[in-house]
Amino acid sequence: MSGGGTGGGSEPNTNKLLLVLMGVIPLVVLVAVAAAYFLVRAGFGPIVGAGVPFVVATIFVIGLSVALGRAAGVSGGAEGSSEDRSDGSESGSGGRPRGRDGV
Repeated sequence: MSGGGTGGGSEPNTNKLLLVLMGVIPLVVLVAVAAAYFLVRAGFGPIVGAGVPFVVATIFVIGLSVALGRAAGVSGGAEGSSEDRSDGSESGSGGRPRGRDGV
């Protein structure tokens, strides 16, 4: 927790969004368990009763994670990892040279 550092402008926002995600996931699981219970009680089989809420909850959590990640400004892939390195020559697993050899 850096309170007054140079990069402290976006870090609290990221932490808040992470806390939102961590708070929402248990609620989504609770709703999925309740939905599974009521689907089984309504006469649907255990595959439908357990599968449909699990798939819907998984899709919802993935969508929420992507939305909160974009809101936090976190980009996935090579762009986010190359900004963390100072010269860009630490890791060659990106698949394409970024001017390291000049060829």
